[in-house]
Amino acid sequence: MKYKKLPLLILLILSLFVVASCGNKKSNNDSSTNNVGDTPKDVDVPEVATTFTVLHYTENLNDNDYTIDSSEEIPGTSNHYTEVVAKTITGFNAKPFEQKKIMPDGETVIKIYYERVRHTVSINAGNFGTYTGNGTYKYGQSVTVTLTAKSGYSFEAWYKENDFISNESTYSFTMGDEDITLSARFLVKSYNYVVNHYKENLDGTYTHMSGDTQIFSGEAFTQTTAQARSYTGFTARQFSQKEIDPNGNTVVDIYYDRVKHTVSLSNSTPSMGSATGAGIFKYGELVTLSASPKTGCEVEGWYVCDTSMDTSNTYSFTMGVSDVSVNVKFQHKIVNYTVEHYQENLNGGYTLVTGDTETLTGEAYTETKAKAKSYTGFSAKTISQEEINPDGETVIKIYYDRNEHAVSISNLNPTMGSATGAGIFKYGETVTLTAIPGSNYKVDGWFINGSSVSTDTTYTFTMGNEDVSVEVEFGYQFVNYTV
Repeated sequence: MKYKKLPLLILLILSLFVVASCGNKKSNNDSSTNNVGDTPKDVDVPEVATTFTVLHYTENLNDNDYTIDSSEEIPGTSNHYTEVVAKTITGFNAKPFEQKKIMPDGETVIKIYYERVRHTVSINAGNFGTYTGNGTYKYGQSVTVTLTAKSGYSFEAWYKENDFISNESTYSFTMGDEDITLSARFLVKSYNYVVNHYKENLDGTYTHMSGDTQIFSGEAFTQTTAQARSYTGFTARQFSQKEIDPNGNTVVDIYYDRVKHTVSLSNSTPSMGSATGAGIFKYGELVTLSASPKTGCEVEGWYVCDTSMDTSNTYSFTMGVSDVSVNVKFQHKIVNYTVEHYQENLNGGYTLVTGDTETLTGEAYTETKAKAKSYTGFSAKTISQEEINPDGETVIKIYYDRNEHAVSISNLNPTMGSATGAGIFKYGETVTLTAIPGSNYKVDGWFINGSSVSTDTTYTFTMGNEDVSVEVEFGYQFVNYTV
């Protein structure tokens, strides 16, 4: 009885498997609500080790159908549900799918469908042109954008943010996995115009500065932006900008006048002469000033800012870029005079220092300007200046007295002796100091600033140009004796 029931049990199990298999079949577009899959109604099947298949379908570009991308055979246990996770495919998103109970025959199949991601193409062209190609595209779809510039503008390039993309107004690319914004950049059409510069000549005419002609460019029908150049000594006349003609014939002429400045003339010594030539002059014009000195006088100099520019009777210069103040000075004619220097002798007379005689110059009838020289050991007496005789025979004599200094003696051993010779002496005078030792004593030495200068009883030297302090030192006189 037991063995008769076994075929019936097998038939029942097979029937349940067929029902479960039929229940799990779906069309390509079957879906539920998540990528892991929903669990269907339980169907009891034996638990055996087996496998199941996962098929991955990706959406086509040109239709709404799907093409298998890959398949996987995954081990499992019958009577358990699949735990399939959708793959990550760049540019695709998995649609929801249903998990299935694994059948022991290995025929269980999970199908996952992946839609192409849609992204937006945006175009930014401002008000400078029209465009086509913006919109929503599938991942991998071919995109073509076109740009037509408005009149007066020309297309320059496509940019993505600040990155250059293409300089073609028609640009094609494959849609990627993100939104994209393309910015069109434009160039304004420009036309050339000419700016000429004319400088005034000294005769009032104008010369075209051909080497300074400038060529600029600007948008048609807008105003030129010509600017005057900077020329030393010239000032640009007022001029008008012009509308830029698209035929390229626009010309702006700028004229420059010479700057005018004043030359003023002053006379520091009008009693000695007069001068003429002051006035208003153009930049670059030759200016000539003339002096008329009186008898016995001459032009001492033409001065600009206290700097002597000339000493002749006429002073000419080219007019610069500012007013000029000129002062003319006259003087009596310059003549020579002699300065002699005499040094005091030791006997009281004076001797001419022949090599130091000077020949100086000065204006006639003015006072001499003799100066004492510097001689070591001598001091100049008061100088008596004299009026300079125009015959050139004026002689100034300067006398120099010898300086006097003190010689002092310090006796380090006054109980052993004494010294004489201290006093006041003239520079160059011979000084003799004498030491007088006591009985049984002798002179150990003469000292200046701690240095021994002599061990004799007398110390002689020539007086210098400063006071001298001398020390004398005595010692015991050693004598022989017999034992």
